[in-house]
Amino acid sequence: MKPTKVNLNVNKCFTQLSQAFNRVQYFSCIIDNLKVEALPDEWKITNTKKISFNVQKPSDDKKENLVKGCKYFVQRYLVRDGIKSFALSLDQLFFILFLHGKKEVPSNTTLFDCLSDKEKELQREFEEAGLFGKIEKLHSQHQLKLPSDYKQVINSLKDIRNCLAHSNGIVRPMDGQRDGKEKRKFTWMILSIFSIGTETGKKKELEFNKLLEETVNIGAEIQHYSKSFKVGDHLSFSPAETYEIGWSLDYVAKEYLKEMAKLIKAI
Repeated sequence: MKPTKVNLNVNKCFTQLSQAFNRVQYFSCIIDNLKVEALPDEWKITNTKKISFNVQKPSDDKKENLVKGCKYFVQRYLVRDGIKSFALSLDQLFFILFLHGKKEVPSNTTLFDCLSDKEKELQREFEEAGLFGKIEKLHSQHQLKLPSDYKQVINSLKDIRNCLAHSNGIVRPMDGQRDGKEKRKFTWMILSIFSIGTETGKKKELEFNKLLEETVNIGAEIQHYSKSFKVGDHLSFSPAETYEIGWSLDYVAKEYLKEMAKLIKAI
């Protein structure tokens, strides 16, 4: 059989994450602007056969709570969706590293069949691993290593995903990191913008619409941000926090792509 030429684009490994990050941005904007006035006049669900299932119409005093509940659950969905999409993207990254350097791809086979039996086994094991396990396996198998502060963030987001998946978002004693006796905290990245006075050298968080006391230089840096919940409470996220979590995952993905470019160049 004549070999088939296949062009591999490593950036496409994170297509699922990019799509999830788009959902974070657009769905958050939509749901954050949901108002009671936008609720339906008729409360029913109609299937493809035009059969309608009536839903009890909420009283006016309950409509506001329905809107708040909708916003609350959509944000939790978007967070879980983003973390899961990141994990699935890592599956693609692990796979494409096995394909790198393969010389021939027969036209009558799949890309997976190009792997050796051992590589197929390792790929299956990777796909079954948890999120932090995937991070470790990318390092041990393909020498793709994340900085320790990035790994801390991924480990924390893994705990958020586990909490949402295994306890319906109720914070358990094993989720996150200890924060005092009764709380657990979860960490992700944020972009912090600050000012540095040209005369005093003082570094301050930049406050908009406030007069500056001196001439300043503006800077930005990546920082860790933590949010704590009591054990037994439900996880909740604002639209801004959901965006920051999605942005954190996207930032880590870009770090992987940068390291992958170095690795492929060195081979």
